[in-house]
Amino acid sequence: MSPSEKPAADAETIEEARAQIEETREDLGETVEALAAKADVKGRARDKLHEVGDDAKEKAQEAKEKAWEARAAAPETAASLAGRARRDPTRAAIVLGGVLVLVVVLARSRR
Repeated sequence: MSPSEKPAADAETIEEARAQIEETREDLGETVEALAAKADVKGRARDKLHEVGDDAKEKAQEAKEKAWEARAAAPETAASLAGRARRDPTRAAIVLGGVLVLVVVLARSRR
């Protein structure tokens, strides 16, 4: 190896070391940020609270929409059931009797 090649090799080694140092600094910075985020219990709790609150609002809105849909469909459903009862009064009487027995049993079990 000639003396002129040695400084070029040293320069490459120095640049590689600097690149490694910079990469290590970036990794260390990310690690410190992650640890700081984990240590921020109040912040994490606040974020979770907002997340749960948003989920609850979304579920409540969905339930409200389903209730309105059911309310709109109720007359059609009642008319359909009434039509069935007119076509087959025996079956309707049996179902009504079963519902009545269920209501009586539940009422007595709550006493």
